[in-house]
Amino acid sequence: MNRIEKTTGLQKNGGLNCSQALFTVFGEQFDMDAETAKMLGRPWGGGM
Repeated sequence: MNRIEKTTGLQKNGGLNCSQALFTVFGEQFDMDAETAKMLGRPWGGGM
């Protein structure tokens, strides 16, 4: 599964907004843990 498929899967089935899904998947290459990625992406999903 590539990064795009992971991102769309997290958004559709994982209950994350688009920015949280992007941060979670693409943050892995920067050693960012999933919880931090979700917290960082939350404001942008709300329209910040």
